[in-house]
This record gives sequence, C-alpha cells and structure tokens, in this order.
Amino acid sequence: MTETFIILYQFDRGGYMYSSKVNVHDDADIFVRFVLGLASDGQDLGFDPSIYWKDNKRWIDTVDDLGNPITCRIEGNKPSYFRNTIIGRASSCWKIKHKGVSYLAKDVWRSPDRPAEWEFLQVAKGCAGVVEMYSYETREVTIAQLRGLVGAYEDPDLKQKDRKWSRATVVCYSGRKLDDFDTGLELLEAALDITCGHKSLWDRCILHRDFSINNLLFGNRIGFHGVIIDLDMAIWTDRPEQPDDFRTGTRLFQSISVLRGYPQREETIEDARRRAHPHDPYDDLESLFLLLAWILFGLDAPKRLKSPRPDFLDRWDTHNIQAAADSKESFSLVPLRRYPMAPQFNPIFPVLLENLRQELVPVIIAKGCSASVNMRQKLLKDRHPDAAQFYDRFIGHISTAINAYSASQSTVPLGHIRPLMGPPDDGASSAVNTPFTSPLEDKEKRRAIPNIANLAGYGQRPALPIADHPFSEIFDDGPPPTSRKRTLEDDEEPNDTNQPATPTKPTKVRKEKEGTTASSTIATNLSREGSPRPSSSTPALE
Repeated sequence: MTETFIILYQFDRGGYMYSSKVNVHDDADIFVRFVLGLASDGQDLGFDPSIYWKDNKRWIDTVDDLGNPITCRIEGNKPSYFRNTIIGRASSCWKIKHKGVSYLAKDVWRSPDRPAEWEFLQVAKGCAGVVEMYSYETREVTIAQLRGLVGAYEDPDLKQKDRKWSRATVVCYSGRKLDDFDTGLELLEAALDITCGHKSLWDRCILHRDFSINNLLFGNRIGFHGVIIDLDMAIWTDRPEQPDDFRTGTRLFQSISVLRGYPQREETIEDARRRAHPHDPYDDLESLFLLLAWILFGLDAPKRLKSPRPDFLDRWDTHNIQAAADSKESFSLVPLRRYPMAPQFNPIFPVLLENLRQELVPVIIAKGCSASVNMRQKLLKDRHPDAAQFYDRFIGHISTAINAYSASQSTVPLGHIRPLMGPPDDGASSAVNTPFTSPLEDKEKRRAIPNIANLAGYGQRPALPIADHPFSEIFDDGPPPTSRKRTLEDDEEPNDTNQPATPTKPTKVRKEKEGTTASSTIATNLSREGSPRPSSSTPALE
C-alpha cells in the first residue's frame, strides 16, 4: 500500500492470489471493502473455527471414535508439531486428552489426488507397530471453497493446485525419534516392530514410502516398541493409477532406486517414470537400513551428531541427486567394516548392519537396469511375489541380533566401550551363542525365527548373483541408466519438505571404462573386496 495505490494479497495452503492495483482515491469504495474484509470474522478469512480460545485456554472441537462431537483442551495452548511453511500440506498436530488418554489431532491439507491419511489408518487398524487411529472427520474443506473459486482449479493451465483438509486423531506415543534411544536393545526392539509393522501394511495392500527419522518413533509396549507414523505419502498396492512421484520421501534416507528415478539431462518427467522402478517395499526397507547406518555411523551419543560428521553422510543429504545416489551406492555395495562406528555400540550392531546390507545388494544391483514393461503393467502388490520371504529374512536378522544382545549385555550403558570390528572377544562369543530366554510373555512367539545369521562372525554370507536371485525375472537385462550430469534446481519434495539450499562440496565421481555396465562394475568391486565364504551353519539364500 502506498499513498495512492493498494494491492491485497491472500496467502493460504494453496499458495497466494492478489488483486489488481487499486487507486484509493479514484476507487474509494473498493478500498473500504478491503478494510471491512480484513476486519471481519476470522472464519470468513479462512481460519479454522474448530480451534479457538476460551478463558485463556485453547480448545478444539472434533469427534470421538463413534463420530460424536467432543470438545478437548489443547495441552500447551499451541501445536506440538507443525510445518513451518505456508504452501503445502501444512501438517499440524494438537496434543489433547480425552477420558484420561492422550491423543494427537492431526490436520493436513493434502493434494486432491491423494487419499486422506485416515483411509489408510482405517485399514491398518490392528497392525502392531503402526500408529493407532482413534477417530477421523469426513467434512470436506478445500482451498477453492475458501477462495470462492470452485471449479476454477479444473483449468489445466492454472499453476496453483487445490488442497483438501482432513483430520485424524491418533494415539499419542513417546514422541522420541530413533536417534533418542537409551540402550542398544531399545533400538533393536524398535527396528523389529517397525519392520513387522511395515510387513503388516504390505499384507493389507499399503505401502508407506517415507521411512525417515521423523516418521519412526519409539512406542510404549510389546509390539509397539517402534511405531510407524505419518501415512500421508502412502499408496494402495492393489489399485491402478496410483500417484507415483520420484521425489517422494526424505532425501537423507531415500533409496538408491528412488534417487535414480529423477529425470536425467534433457529427460522429461514422463520419460523418467517410464524408465524408473516404481516405489516398492524394498525401497522402504533400504531406507530403514540407511537410517540405522546414519545412527550408528553418524552419532556419538543419542541425538548428538559427530563433529565433524562423516563426509559420506553429508553427501546423502545433498541437493546434488547424482552425488547422493553415488554415495549411497558406494556405501551399500561394499562390506561395512571399512567405516568407523562410534565406540559405544555393541559389536552386534555392525554384524546386523552387514547382514541387512547383503540382503539388499541383489535388489540394488537388479534395479540398476531399467524396469520392464511387463512389470509396470502389473499392480504393485503383484510385482513382488517374494516380498514375504524377503521380510522374513530381514526380520530374522534383527530378531537374532536382539536375542544375542539380550543374552550378552541387555543392560550395558551407552558409555561402555568394546571392540567393534571383527569377531567379539571370547567372553562375548560365548554369550552370543547362549540361548536367550525372555522374561516377557509373547516375545518367544515373536522371535521364534530360525537363526539364519551367525553373529559370532562378520558377513557370513556372500551376495547372491543377480541372475540367481528369485526376483531378478521382473527386471530387464537392458543397459543401466546413464550417468546424470546436472543438479535439478527445482527440488521441492511432494511432501513439502523444503530443504535449505546449503552449498555442498564437489563430489568426485570415478569414471568407468567405456562399455562397462553398472552390474559388471559392481561385481568387480565385490570380487576385489573378497566376500567371506558362508559357514556351514549359515543356510544359503533361497
């Protein structure tokens, strides 16, 4: 506003719109209407009337599990979590208490083409390791309605997109992320329940697609030592035409295949989607592997990053997509004994991480080739018939590590220092091989999984060649994607995670000989490292 002209801007979760320049002298009536509009009731301006102040306290009107209206006080009078952005999902969580139980009322402004989170949570009811929903609201509120522009967003030339509001009330857990663990056993228990929860979601035709440090929390009871939250980016695996965006996820923990799915130089988004592999359960399990590695190699203590942090972890989080993918590939395709780990971690952890890495290596190699047309034509749930066996092996490694940890030193404090690499000392070896008897009921059933990894050694099973792997048939034998030489400037995540554009160190990428494929290069690297022979007690990968 100046002495002569005024322009009115309106900001909301869909973006902003503004009026034309108005002369306050020639069009005084319009200027008065602007002032009256700004002085009107908050609801008329787009504020949520279900959240309000009364008697110096903040309240929220929502519904219970039967759909009946309830009013609850907001603890702390402010959101316990909110996205510090205007445009996008703008997720906000309000901590409330109803009948003595703490809940979180979560408000989200989602894209119109995405299902509401409560739809997934409704199907996921009863899944251990997955956030439990108490209630949800079905009233429809859109940006188009608030702007009075219903139908305008159907114009394909309009750059701004409409947004839909939804609310789900879920059970409130500890709120602690996985990097805020007290003991190594607690971290292992959480990883086990999270993996089991992800398998349960897959069995119910749900794929999470955003495993990150913010979406995996510690729980508070058996089966919920670790909890998967935030299903905003989830998709159905039994339905065609699901929204599939290569930018889905959190950069630091995105799988190699998801990163390789970004458009190459002079490649359109449509071409990249036809070439890339759709997000699948292996990508989420790889993200869990990367998250555990980030904790074990990047932390000196709970919630305290190493200073300086290892260079390869910095490259995982860079805006240079090629550098992030190359760094993760270099980390995942070689034995992990070359990386130093914080001394407070039990020697069982590097063994567990190595076993998980060896499970993922054939998947990573297979996805180095373009996705087959036959695979893309199938529903997601039908593309990976061997996913259940992969889950069982993954769960088996974690379960075996828990048994070994519990038998050896379940109460050792974090500051206890022991050697990390190579076989444990004699005392630890005997403890590792001691059968574990849990004092808690139901744990025997949950952990009654064959001992498929010998934790007394390191890396007992070599990686299986891609041709012999059970899911290698769904991939083409065509050439791998070409090297990407540019950094995408517009790197906004579809989950609206705005990452700061921090300068990054230039990454040296080793040039391969002309005509060398990704698979042959990986095989050469693995042969140079020399994979240890499998012991007689370790069964081969079926």
